[in-house]
Amino acid sequence: MSIQCKICRNKTKFFLIKTRDKVKRKINLCKKCNFEFFKKSLNTSLLKNKLDESRLNYEGLEKLPKNQEFKNGIEQSKHYIKKYIGDISKKEKILEIGCSWGYFLYLLKKKNFKTYGVEISKIKSNFVNHKLKILCKNNLNEYIKNNIKFKKIFLFYVLEYIQNPLNFISELLKILDKKGEIIIITPNLKDPLKTVWKNQGFENFFYEKHAVNYFSKKSLERVCEKLKIKKYKIFTEQRYSILNHINWHINNRPLPSKIVC
Repeated sequence: MSIQCKICRNKTKFFLIKTRDKVKRKINLCKKCNFEFFKKSLNTSLLKNKLDESRLNYEGLEKLPKNQEFKNGIEQSKHYIKKYIGDISKKEKILEIGCSWGYFLYLLKKKNFKTYGVEISKIKSNFVNHKLKILCKNNLNEYIKNNIKFKKIFLFYVLEYIQNPLNFISELLKILDKKGEIIIITPNLKDPLKTVWKNQGFENFFYEKHAVNYFSKKSLERVCEKLKIKKYKIFTEQRYSILNHINWHINNRPLPSKIVC
């Protein structure tokens, strides 16, 4: 039975891939949208904080202690703040979806911004709520119910885990300030290591079993068209060095780095 594309609802074709934890799975491809997706999500596993078990289950990677992961997240968040925060008023509200241990929000709070979070993992959301003293919910419902409006909403490597991305972004638009913006960072289905160099090691590394959606520039444009979003920018950025590409070519595995995703 053919599965409909989550974006355009046209029929898709499936093919077999191997996920990062060496499990074979069927993935669906919509050629019209240049979009790949798994039929089912593993949200129950995410709720139990099992993401890192599959995300880091690959030769060359290791699960870091929470304090080291937090430290790495702080360093990466400095880049995001410099690039995306700008000169908005400290009175404006900022929301991060999938805030993990809260390192990005922690830095913003130190700068006196009004910060809020959403994190599906209760272990992590409890840490953000009780240790960092930042309001963090497990879903959007309460923010929508209370009609809270945010100047900026961030999703750093989160959209790929959302079962229905169109519905989810529609919900975000309900709590976005009229002059606000949503910033999304997600892996590129057309990563050159996969599509240009055709590195099989990277191909096996690219698909992570908890991530259900794999977007390209074209598929994100299609999302915006379907949601009738007229003002948007989509661009690609390679944050790994050429040495990382050479390593994949020679050793077929990743190098450890301080980049969280």
